[in-house]
Amino acid sequence: MNAPIASPFLDLPEIPLRDFEPEIILECVCKAYQMTRDMLTQERRTARLVEARQVAVWLLATRLRWNAQQIGELLNRDQSAMRFALRRVNMLRLKDPKLDRFMDRIALAVDARLA
Repeated sequence: MNAPIASPFLDLPEIPLRDFEPEIILECVCKAYQMTRDMLTQERRTARLVEARQVAVWLLATRLRWNAQQIGELLNRDQSAMRFALRRVNMLRLKDPKLDRFMDRIALAVDARLA
C-alpha cells in the first residue's frame, strides 16, 4: 500500500483574511489616486500624496478600527501625524463635497473587497 504524499503546505498556518485587509485598503487608495504603495510611504509631501495618505488613514481607522500607532507603523509615520491626518480628512470631508463623494466611492470599493 502506498503512503500518502506529504504536502509541503500542510504545515503552513491558515492566514485569516483580516491580515490582508490593510493591503486591500492601500490597494484601493493607490488605484483611486493612480500611485504605487511605495509612494504612500515615502517622505515626499506633495498635496496629492498627502491627501491619499489621509484617505488611507481614514479608511484604516473607520473600516478596521485601527489606532494611530497601528496606522503609523503601516505608513511609516508617527502616531501624532496619523491623529492629525484623521482630524484633517474629517474636516475636509465636511468642507469639500467633491472629496466627500470621492472618498465614499473608495470606501464602497474597499467594502466590496472586504465583504
